[in-house]
Order: sequence, then C-alpha cells, then structure tokens
Amino acid sequence: MDMPNLLDWYKDQGNRAHSLDEPRTSVIDEPQGAFGLQTLHNLPPPPRSAPAAEEAASCFGCFRGLENGLDNSAMSFTLTVLTSDSRWEHLVFSARDDLEAAGSAFLQAKGLKTAFQAGLVSKMQSMITSGQTNSSVDIVDLI
Repeated sequence: MDMPNLLDWYKDQGNRAHSLDEPRTSVIDEPQGAFGLQTLHNLPPPPRSAPAAEEAASCFGCFRGLENGLDNSAMSFTLTVLTSDSRWEHLVFSARDDLEAAGSAFLQAKGLKTAFQAGLVSKMQSMITSGQTNSSVDIVDLI
C-alpha cells in the first residue's frame, strides 16, 4: 500500500494558497521559516525566579524557604505542647518525618494518651502547610 507523504502534501497546500502571479518561496524551505524563529533566538533568557515569590518571601518572613529556592521539607518545626498545669514539652520534626510515628513516639515518651494522636498530627501538618516553624498548643485542644 502506498502511503501519502505529509511533507509533499504540506508543500503542495502552501503553494496553492498563493496566486500564481506572486513569487512563492516555500515556508518549509526557508531556514527560519515564516514562524519568527529568528526573533525567538534573539530574546533574552527568562528570569530565574518568579517576582511574586520573592515579594511573598519578603512579606512573610521567607515563607517556606523561598529565599533559597528550597521547599519546606528541609525546615525544622518545633511544636511546644502544654501537657500539664505548667509543664511545656517540645516536639521537633521536619516535613520529611513520618508525622504519625513522630506524634506517637512523642505521646508515648511523655506518657500521654493516644487519644491526642489525631489532633497532634493535624497540628503538625498545619504547621508544615503554612510554613510556621514554631507554635504552641494546649494538649486538651488536640482532642
């Protein structure tokens, strides 16, 4: 079976589009074509950072590590938990940590009930999402 050649078809369509009185040079035969590729090659390279991201970083205290182009997985978070009347415990974690395991280990190490697990993990996730590196919470608010 004889397959049509799309390149020949394209050239034929381009030649039919112009009148016979006009001199015709095929678009496909021109090194830069009629597509403005020469202009494209003369453009400067795009900026390496988004201006809006830089503005947000300056407004929000380098929110999520945007000042270095880093994501917040490298950041360290500290959640200070009021576990009794005047006893504050510190839970340090990062976005790369298994939050369920970190929360469970914290509760077990401090002798606290597992009923606080879901609220504790939720608070840790909200800190990561918002880029809040330090926060405090009363343990009873985690239920």
